[in-house]
Amino acid sequence: MAKGDATVGNEKTTGPGSISIEGLGTLSGADAKKTSAEGSTWVSEDGRQSYSVVQMGSRQDLIISVNGTGAGSSGRITVRGWANGQLGISLGEETAQEPQGSFLRGDFVKATETHMVEDEPKEYYVRDGDNYQSTGELQPGAQDVLNGGAGGDVIYGFDGNDGLAVNQSCMREAA
Repeated sequence: MAKGDATVGNEKTTGPGSISIEGLGTLSGADAKKTSAEGSTWVSEDGRQSYSVVQMGSRQDLIISVNGTGAGSSGRITVRGWANGQLGISLGEETAQEPQGSFLRGDFVKATETHMVEDEPKEYYVRDGDNYQSTGELQPGAQDVLNGGAGGDVIYGFDGNDGLAVNQSCMREAA
């Protein structure tokens, strides 16, 4: 898979098929859990894959976002006309447990806003607490700065040159 997006028309698929990603292997959805009981998004345990089911009129599409470990293994795949179990991907009803801390994920487009400085428009990143605010779009390989909080945080920088930090008050010395 090349970096970027791909669309698979699944309306005429007759065989079992599968989707394999460099650095991740064959996608199955086996360890993915729903992000909420009523939601239509699942995330893998390692956070490298997310699956979203979207109703498009009479057709159901599956949008897979991946962050692999090899070159060219990050992006988004849309499978048109998908049904649970097709292409070897089965998504269950189990809901992920809420983490005690925050779930921080990199490789996203940072939200910006424009301010006038000395009569010139300047773009600034929008902050959400100690981190940049996301537009909701993926940007594989983005440079990220992710700051953890007081403990129990899950931080994934993914590809690119990232700065990951934790609150030092939650660190313990090794015995």
